[in-house]
Amino acid sequence: MIDLRQVELTLTPLFCAGGVISLATVGLHALARRVQRGSLPGLTAILADLQTLAESYHRILQGPNAFRVEVPSGGAWIGVVMRSSDGPAATDRAHLSGERRIGVGRSVTDCVSAS
Repeated sequence: MIDLRQVELTLTPLFCAGGVISLATVGLHALARRVQRGSLPGLTAILADLQTLAESYHRILQGPNAFRVEVPSGGAWIGVVMRSSDGPAATDRAHLSGERRIGVGRSVTDCVSAS
């Protein structure tokens, strides 16, 4: 799995504070399908798709519980919002290429969740 996180860090000469927000967890099965069948190959395109998912965090949390995030490569990440002690986060269960579903997790446990 890949865990997408936002890190905030405040540094001054006398003070240091920080925090981490878990934005999304992408299961390896969904990621493998993105790599295997995505319309745009290569690491740059994959990272752009993951960045789009992370940037959608606040919109995803506004509901509904299930989400679909269209990505630059022409596909979409789909999943559900799950809650943990760290707070809510998006758990991606699939990557879709066009209208063909790829990488669908067999159960929620396929995607370990901070989300």
